[in-house]
Amino acid sequence: MTVTFDITPDKGYVISRILINGETAEAEDGKLNVTVNGNTTVDIRFALAEEEGGSKAGLIISIVIIGIAIIGGAVLLMIKLKQNKY
Repeated sequence: MTVTFDITPDKGYVISRILINGETAEAEDGKLNVTVNGNTTVDIRFALAEEEGGSKAGLIISIVIIGIAIIGGAVLLMIKLKQNKY
C-alpha cells in the first residue's frame, strides 16, 4: 500500500530532514509518498527558516565587533607603551 503525507511546516520553519526506515527521502511539493510493506518508520524533522540576508547581517556585525576589539586593543597597547616610555 502507498500512503501520502502532506507536509506543511509552520510559518518560519522548513523541512530539514526526512527519513523513511532510516533512509533519506524527499518530499515533492510538500507531498511524501511512502510505500508500506510492513513496519515502517517515517521521521520528519523541521528547522527554523533563515531569514533572507539574516546570516550575512550576523556575519557583518561579527566582523565589525572583532574589528573594534582589535582597534581597542591596539589603542590600549599604545597607551601602555607611552606610559612606560615617560
